[in-house]
Amino acid sequence: MRPTLPFRGRLVAVAVAAISSTQLVFAQTSATAASRIAASVSPTSAPSATTADFAWLAGTWEGNLAGGDGMVAALTFQPPAAGTITGVMRLRQADKLMLVELIAMIDTPRGVELRFRHFTGALEALETTFKQTMLLKSHVATQDTFENLAEFDKTLMSTQPRVSSWIRRGPDQMVAHSDIIGADGKPAVIEVVYRRVK
Repeated sequence: MRPTLPFRGRLVAVAVAAISSTQLVFAQTSATAASRIAASVSPTSAPSATTADFAWLAGTWEGNLAGGDGMVAALTFQPPAAGTITGVMRLRQADKLMLVELIAMIDTPRGVELRFRHFTGALEALETTFKQTMLLKSHVATQDTFENLAEFDKTLMSTQPRVSSWIRRGPDQMVAHSDIIGADGKPAVIEVVYRRVK
């Protein structure tokens, strides 16, 4: 049986994987994955990539969330400029807005950092206390991996994503994989397939 998260937790977990999916899988991680999540995250040895290496994200990505009861996500990124990439995601179910996610990738002295926060349509923060620093730890031709340097705190949704990867399958499709720790303290996996809107 697949573990389930409370509805709001599922929305945030989906957003963690950058949304826009046609497949969403919540699964208990193996002991190996759980030990990988538990490993300490060091801010050293960051790759030499910059936000300019993420120009491929620019544009709109969209998809129906499998297991999301008809929820549709649309994610839009601006091209890199001034050491920054910004993005916004809208998650809706029919004509009902579920949440808005604001995203920033920035160049820092230790490498590219990714951060994202969740809001209502009126921009009321769903996470009133926020601690998150997803540092780029691996950058290769077809995959980028970020690790959260903020210590896990079961009361803070922003600390639940621990390791997130974007795996590119050509110019118009990518898979987002996230190892998370839920509010219950249990590890889980989220995988999302994105397709670019032309």
